[in-house]
Amino acid sequence: MNFSKATRVFTMLAAILLAGATAASAADSAIKGYEPNRWVVSGSLGLGLANTYGTGGTPLFAATAEYGVTPKISVGGSAGFASSKYDYFGYSAKYSYSVVAARGSYHFITVATDKPLDLYAGVSLGYNHVGVKETGTTAFGYDIGASYVLYGLYGGARWYFNPKAAVFAEAGYGLGELALGASIRL
Repeated sequence: MNFSKATRVFTMLAAILLAGATAASAADSAIKGYEPNRWVVSGSLGLGLANTYGTGGTPLFAATAEYGVTPKISVGGSAGFASSKYDYFGYSAKYSYSVVAARGSYHFITVATDKPLDLYAGVSLGYNHVGVKETGTTAFGYDIGASYVLYGLYGGARWYFNPKAAVFAEAGYGLGELALGASIRL
């Protein structure tokens, strides 16, 4: 599946989930947004991974787990994978990006508001291991030196359409300029 087709499929699924979330949340106003002392596990598709090389490939597929440590703050981690490629006059390089990061979020709406919306912003710090496979007439011999420390700032909104499930959108710098996904509260 190429990048464009994967993006269209994911966008269509996110729109269906968001429509269901809107209808379900209108029917049950007692659904709560952010809750402390709970885990939230998420999966997402991200676009715009920082410092990637070339074009094409796959977008960032990521998994995140966060735990609410206070009524306003959660901490956790993310892991993800993306790829890209570069072609130039007989030379080709395929890049793979394996990302691991710690993250912390501040939640603007608390559980006391009885709203199914979780608005948050946060920071992340991690590592992006870049793998390179070269072919063609000229090989430049890239190595692990292409890997780098990854930092990020992000903001997002998570909409719970039932007490345990939500859809979300996140924008920022680091693990992706835009991420769309679904979350489950444990």
